[in-house]
Amino acid sequence: METDRISQENFAHGENSALGSLNYSMLIEDFAILRYRFRDDKLSIKLTGVKAEEIKKDLSNLLRFDPYGLDLHSEKFEQIIMYTIESTSHHILNNGHCIFEKIYKKSKKQNKKLVSLRPISGKTLINRTYVTQIITNEDNKIIKLKIPITKCYIVEFPKRICSEKKYLNTLKQIKDIDKRNPLKSIFDKNFDSKSSYDVWEHRRVLDLKLWEITKDISWHHRSQYSNKQMFSNYFLSLVDMEFKRNKILLLEHILKFIESIINDLFKNIDVNINYQKNHTDIEKEIEDFKRGNFNQDRYIKIIKDYF
Repeated sequence: METDRISQENFAHGENSALGSLNYSMLIEDFAILRYRFRDDKLSIKLTGVKAEEIKKDLSNLLRFDPYGLDLHSEKFEQIIMYTIESTSHHILNNGHCIFEKIYKKSKKQNKKLVSLRPISGKTLINRTYVTQIITNEDNKIIKLKIPITKCYIVEFPKRICSEKKYLNTLKQIKDIDKRNPLKSIFDKNFDSKSSYDVWEHRRVLDLKLWEITKDISWHHRSQYSNKQMFSNYFLSLVDMEFKRNKILLLEHILKFIESIINDLFKNIDVNINYQKNHTDIEKEIEDFKRGNFNQDRYIKIIKDYF
C-alpha cells in the first residue's frame, strides 16, 4: 500500500541515547510507564457511543505501529493502548516530547483515508509550521526531513513536573556526570594505585551533584538500595513517593493526549481513560508523611499501589 508517510526509521541512536550512560539509562527505565510493571487492573478505558466497538477496532489498526518488532495484530484494544502509553512515555523521556505522524493512503480522491499513527524516531525539532526529523539512514548518512505540523500529533513533557527545556537540560547534565564516572580510572593503564586520589570519594561527590541536578523531577536514584549512608530514611522515602507522583503525572498527561487524539479523529464518541490512582491521592499521602501521620506499612502499601 502506497502512503504519504514522510518520516523514516532512525538507524542510529540519537544524541539522547541511554547507551553507555548508566544513570541516564536508569532514570529512563525508572520513569517510563512500562507495561510489565503497569497495574492494568487500575486502568479504565471507556468508549461510549453508537459506534464504540467499531471505533475501538479502527483505533487499534491505526496504533499498530509495532514499536518493538512485535506482532500486535492479535492484541486486544486495551493491550494496544498500553503499548501506546509505554512507547509514548519513552519518546517523551528521551526527547522531551513525542510526535505521531498521521499517515494516509495515497489516493486521487479528496477524502484521504488515515491508515496509521506512527511515532517519529530520531532527533526532532518543532517550529510553528514544521517538525524536522534528523536521523541517520541505512546508508549511514544524516538526513533532515520536514513534516508539516498539521500532519502531526504532539505531546510535550508535562509542565506540572517541569518545563521541557529544564528536563532536557537535566538529561544533558546527567550524561555529563556519567562521562566523568571515576570508576573508569581503575581500568586506566596510567592509574597509580599508590596515588592519594580517592576514587570512591570522587564518586560520592558526583552522586551528590547528581541529586542536585535531578531535584526538579524528584528521581530517587534507586536510593532505598544504595544511598542510606548518605541521607536519612525519611528523606529517601519522601523522594521515592514524590517520584511516584511524577510518574502518575506523566501517565495522566499521556492518557489526556490519547483521549485528545480519539476525540479529534472520531465524532459522537465519549472517551474516558483513567488510572484508578491519581496524583491528588498520592499528594495527600505525601502531605501526611511530611506531618508525621504515617507508618512503614502505609509507605509499603503506597509503593505497591502506585506502579
